[in-house]
Amino acid sequence: MIVPTSTVVALHCPACGKMELNSLSLFEFSGSSSAVKKCSCGEDLINIYSKDRKVFWLQFYCVMCDSHHVSRLKRQELWSPCTGKGFEIYCDETTLEVGYIGTKGWVQEKIMHQPQSISDVAKEMGFTEYFTNPEVMYEILEQLYHMAENGNLFCSCGNHNLEIEIFPENLEIMCEDCGSRGKIMAETEDDLKEMLSFSRIKLTNKKIFCPNDTNLKKGSFKKK
Repeated sequence: MIVPTSTVVALHCPACGKMELNSLSLFEFSGSSSAVKKCSCGEDLINIYSKDRKVFWLQFYCVMCDSHHVSRLKRQELWSPCTGKGFEIYCDETTLEVGYIGTKGWVQEKIMHQPQSISDVAKEMGFTEYFTNPEVMYEILEQLYHMAENGNLFCSCGNHNLEIEIFPENLEIMCEDCGSRGKIMAETEDDLKEMLSFSRIKLTNKKIFCPNDTNLKKGSFKKK
């Protein structure tokens, strides 16, 4: 009989939004009551705590509802036999999947089939009726997602981990480091056409600037 001592944890990072695989070993608790897994950007992903190595408490910040969740698991659930399986981690508020724990192969397979973009998440959460023009909004969200993935959505202060707040007819991009904010309209076909013409977006303390174009995107943006 094989007794497993390691498993893989994958969660969306609350800072950069990426989902990465982290190995978790039972031996990490031999000299400590807790273990913390971090994203490659340096942000804490999950804190696992146990007093007796029989029951484990998982605490993580959920990107779906912007709050902390705590889950209780037994050792045999966290380090199950090597059957190629695992289990999903859900958001208590939205019931959406936010992460996975299990064997490496199983977790990788689940990530491959998980909605990756902001627009996929918005659709899954039922935001379609919320938007003035859902088709335009989803296309613009996709464009912003690909820009962020390729490092082409950033602030002039150097921060690439920008926040996006979604409204019915527009989006606001915010930089927590310097306080800059910017608005992007997402209501008409002209808004979409304008967005698709840009390959990069830089947030400044005055406006959103598109370095591949000589023009500034319409709308002024001030610091908080």
